[in-house]
Amino acid sequence: MTEPVWEPLRPEAAQELLARLAVPWCIAGGWALDLFLGEERSHGDLDVSLLRRDASALPRALPDWELRRAREGRLEPWSGEEIAGGSVWARPRDADRWWLEFVFEEATGRMWRYRRDRRVTRPLAELAWERDGIRALAPEVVLLFKSRLARPEDGDDFERTLPRLAAESRAWLASALELAHPGHPWLAEL
Repeated sequence: MTEPVWEPLRPEAAQELLARLAVPWCIAGGWALDLFLGEERSHGDLDVSLLRRDASALPRALPDWELRRAREGRLEPWSGEEIAGGSVWARPRDADRWWLEFVFEEATGRMWRYRRDRRVTRPLAELAWERDGIRALAPEVVLLFKSRLARPEDGDDFERTLPRLAAESRAWLASALELAHPGHPWLAEL
C-alpha cells in the first residue's frame, strides 16, 4: 500500500457529519486523549470507534463516501458486510485524501471486550464520556490500546494523561495491563 494521504476532520466536524449515524460511536485514539485533557497536539488522522456489530450502519450514514477496509497493508472496497478485522478508512468519493478511520470494538450484550484479549472487559455504559456534545473513548481504554504499540508518541500520551486519570481509571488500566500485557513498563507508574 502506498503511503496514505490524510486530511483528517476535527472532532467537531466529525460530530456534525456523523449525526445521522444511528448507532453509538465516539472519538478514539489521540484525539480522545486531547479532548479529555483539554489540549491539542498535531494529529495525522481521526479515529472513530463503533461496535463491530453496528458496522453495517456506516455505509447508510455516508452514502456518497468511499469506504475502504484497511487490512494487512491493503485497502479493499467495503460496502458494509461483516468485518472481522482491520479498520475502515473513509473519504468523500471525489476526495483524494482520507478524512476518517473507523475502528471496531467488540461487545457481548452490554459488555465491551478488548479485541486483543477478550478477558479484559468493561460495561458499555462506561466506555465513553461526553463533553460539549462530543463523545470520546475513555482515556484509560485509549491508553490500553496505545500500550501495545510502544511508539514514542504513545509513551508521551501516557505520561501526559496519567496525572489527570482518576484513581478508579488508573486501577482499571493497571488491571487490564496485568491481564493482557503482563510486565508492561507502564505498570510501575500506575
